[in-house]
Amino acid sequence: MIRTLNAWRGIMAALIVAFHYTQSYELQVMGDFRMSFFFVVSGFLLAQRYAFDALSWKEYKAFMRRRVLRIFPLHWLVLGLFVLMLGVQYLLTRESDFSVSNFMLQALLLQSWSPSPEVNHALNTVTWFLSSMMFCYLCYPFVKHFFGRMKIVTQLLIVLVALAVFMTVQWHLDGEARKWFVFMFPPMRLVDFSLGVVLCTIWERGHQDYERMNVPIWKSLAELGVVALMVLVTMLQYHGVINRFDSRPLKILLTGFLVLVLAMGDVRGGLLSRALQGPVLGWLGRISYEVYVWQILVLLALRNGLAQMGIELREPFMALIYVCLLLLLSWQSNVRIGRWVKRLRK
Repeated sequence: MIRTLNAWRGIMAALIVAFHYTQSYELQVMGDFRMSFFFVVSGFLLAQRYAFDALSWKEYKAFMRRRVLRIFPLHWLVLGLFVLMLGVQYLLTRESDFSVSNFMLQALLLQSWSPSPEVNHALNTVTWFLSSMMFCYLCYPFVKHFFGRMKIVTQLLIVLVALAVFMTVQWHLDGEARKWFVFMFPPMRLVDFSLGVVLCTIWERGHQDYERMNVPIWKSLAELGVVALMVLVTMLQYHGVINRFDSRPLKILLTGFLVLVLAMGDVRGGLLSRALQGPVLGWLGRISYEVYVWQILVLLALRNGLAQMGIELREPFMALIYVCLLLLLSWQSNVRIGRWVKRLRK
């Protein structure tokens, strides 16, 4: 695991949690970078680990089994608790928006294929990301295998052409359909993911030379410069200077640059890389998946539970209790489900 990417993944997960807790517009406009980061870095890390030089059915099954065991146990646990919470809510209020079809689609992680918000944001709303990611996992062995036969320039060109095609299509859409197509449609997210695969090839060929560079100031400027550009784009979007849909290609490329620079600086990087190598951020990065999946359930259960008991907690005490519960559940599920999965793999 590349420590800098792992730690930054933890920071991005924390920002997503902060947005869902506060519903802050300032945090919302940063969402495009956050979600693109997860797709890009997932493609990068898988390409670092799984070569798929010889594509075989046995190898493909083994790969998908690992992905399924990583994603579905926690997803099903939290989804089951979500249904239980809705059942308790129905007993108390006689009101429920539970749908069997939405439940089945989410259980199988197929909901992001639907453009309807009532479907792709039903129940545990954040799992649309897992739905799109599972499609990327299904495609990864083929992407990696065929990209492995091409030059880096050709790989980049394919990713850019695919992005251009999708962006051309989205110009003919509007409203919720446009939002779904740009941010949730699984083949669209495969572009981000594939960029990560290409960046891993660049990293493999250049990181040792980068580490030998004895000019730390340039490494720091490269890291902070990309972050500054991302902040600038976010501010321009916040003030309405640029459109959040049309600017997506720029956001993907900036995200890719940041992933590459952080990966290059994992051993001997600049100020940002060194700051990301502490144990606390490393731990947060390791449980980032669990934090992401638990966040909505914990938040709703805490708020509804306190409301039923007639307890009103003011800030920052409410936020503190929420964060402690979320981190505790995420840590314990990471450890316990991780042990169970290891036994299954033996």
